[in-house]
Amino acid sequence: MKSNSNNSTIKAIAGALNLSIGTVSIVLNGRGNEMRISEATQKRILDYAKEVDYQPNLYARRLRKVAHNNLPIIAVFCAAFNPFLISRFFDGVMDYKKSSEEDVEIMLHPFTVNELEKHKEFLSSIYYHGAIIMGLSEKDLAFVNNSSFDIPIVLLNRSTEIYSSVCVDDYGVGQKAAAIFAGRGHKTVSIMTYGRNSSRAADLRLSGFLSSSLQYHLVLPPGGLIDCESSYEGGKNGARQLVEKCRGNMPTALFIQDSTIACGALRAFHDAGIRIPEDMEIITYGDNSMDNYMIPSLTSIHSPLEKMSTECIEIVVNIIKGNQKKKTCSIHPVSVVIRESCGEEGGIFIPGKAG
Repeated sequence: MKSNSNNSTIKAIAGALNLSIGTVSIVLNGRGNEMRISEATQKRILDYAKEVDYQPNLYARRLRKVAHNNLPIIAVFCAAFNPFLISRFFDGVMDYKKSSEEDVEIMLHPFTVNELEKHKEFLSSIYYHGAIIMGLSEKDLAFVNNSSFDIPIVLLNRSTEIYSSVCVDDYGVGQKAAAIFAGRGHKTVSIMTYGRNSSRAADLRLSGFLSSSLQYHLVLPPGGLIDCESSYEGGKNGARQLVEKCRGNMPTALFIQDSTIACGALRAFHDAGIRIPEDMEIITYGDNSMDNYMIPSLTSIHSPLEKMSTECIEIVVNIIKGNQKKKTCSIHPVSVVIRESCGEEGGIFIPGKAG
């Protein structure tokens, strides 16, 4: 999408009609009557603007309108367009709207992983009053850290020395999964991850799981680390890889880093005759709504995404209103929801410390 150079266009119109830029701008923004500009002058301007195919900057007009009502427009820049992720994020938005006296307008702005830089022009006060960015790759994060913006920026689940952030302890998530498996007496474990070397969060969960597995003397069989796409199909293909690579030496426990991957994996395990949890127990991460309705239902490490999105909005609004000056970084705790795929349904299992 190309932005219009409206200032130069308005200047050209003003020059052609021998009028001031201010007069042309007022009329083109629909305030001619309010500012008592004659109907004849308004007609001259509007007719000429139509003749030269003048296109108003709708973003700028919208910003001026909401600014007049003290209503901030906050963009959510999202790379991972996961419907469950987006749904839970906006559940947090609704929680904010119900509990806060400050209203906001939220705009979803998708971008492709590793290509946030292509959207740099939108990370400005021309389009939005503030931005929350989620799903940043290492390349995207480097772009953010090496750029300057004239609007407040808050990062969701990515930490930086420059911008405020709201996170979970991803390394600790991996540790928790390994600790549960150790506490349940498993000896061989595997992990299905995604986006290695491009998703910092996924890499941290992987590192936490592998380090704690070593600490608890859990063994990863050859081929027991599967990297796949974060999708249903990716999960199905990843599970097929695991079955093929570990044939005859299947792990008894599997940590799957994303609920979407886990759903696809369940189908592949069913087709391969692997019973969950009898032959292999599964823990996933996220605790999205579908986890409770799968067969079997999925034990999940719960990410408090709704609370995190609410806090992101609060930070942006506080910065806009001048109530917050310093960078902040908060880390939200995670919890474990035990269901049929690992442990007793409905219980919360707290593993002991590593020996």
